[in-house]
Amino acid sequence: MKRWIVAVATVIGASLWLACRRSPPRGKRINRAIELLEQGQPIYYTGSHEGTEGNFEQGVKDAQTYAD
Repeated sequence: MKRWIVAVATVIGASLWLACRRSPPRGKRINRAIELLEQGQPIYYTGSHEGTEGNFEQGVKDAQTYAD
């Protein structure tokens, strides 16, 4: 009985040790657009342009904001 308990404890300990040594999974980015660009895929904006002119000049202005 004692050998059985030692064997089970050894297996559990080894399993925990191996689980701790694995590198954590890479977290996904908050911004899915970055993931797509990293994969070489195009991204498209299909949302509203409400409150903006939606032209090149407005895009140049928006590119200077903190959220760009």
